[in-house]
Amino acid sequence: MPGRRACRARQRPGTVPRSTDAALDNGTRQDKEGWTVAEVVKVIELVGESTKDWTDAVNNAVAEACKTLDNVSGVEVYNLTANVDNGRIVEWKANVKVAFKVDNRRRGV
Repeated sequence: MPGRRACRARQRPGTVPRSTDAALDNGTRQDKEGWTVAEVVKVIELVGESTKDWTDAVNNAVAEACKTLDNVSGVEVYNLTANVDNGRIVEWKANVKVAFKVDNRRRGV
């Protein structure tokens, strides 16, 4: 109808109104006001290095990320390279994306 505005429920950014709780995945929780908050995952890119092999390079990148990040939940390897000296591989490198869950308590949620 012309001149009539749709009624919208109050919704904070990054939240979903309670009425849709049943349709949400398991990666959600309710904040202190009863709003359902989806978990947020951040992804960073790193390069792991090793003088042993590519698996060790990936493990080194993940270990380094875990020194400063909490809640590391996954890794994606998207590129493998190596340095060669005198016809032999001397250093393996792995470009990785490391995922970690954001701590919503720090955001006051």
